[in-house]
Formats: sequence, C-alpha cells, structure tokens
Amino acid sequence: MSSSYNSRPGVAEVMVKGDKFEVVRKRGTVEDLIKGERVASFL
Repeated sequence: MSSSYNSRPGVAEVMVKGDKFEVVRKRGTVEDLIKGERVASFL
C-alpha cells in the first residue's frame, strides 16, 4: 500500500505466479501527485 504523504509517486505493482509475472499497476508520476491540486487565489 503506497501513500502520497511524503510527495513520492506510488511504486509499480507486479503479480507473480511461479515463473510468470505481469505489471498490474504502473508506477505513479509526479503529475499524478499534483493532479487536482491548486494554489489558493489569495497567494
């Protein structure tokens, strides 16, 4: 479980079964972290 508390993108998640593996969640980006954020209009 990842968190953006320290402004770090989430890590990729990989599912493994025996000798098979697949990325099930891509690594997060900085853009993902700031998406939906805005600076207050009075600053």
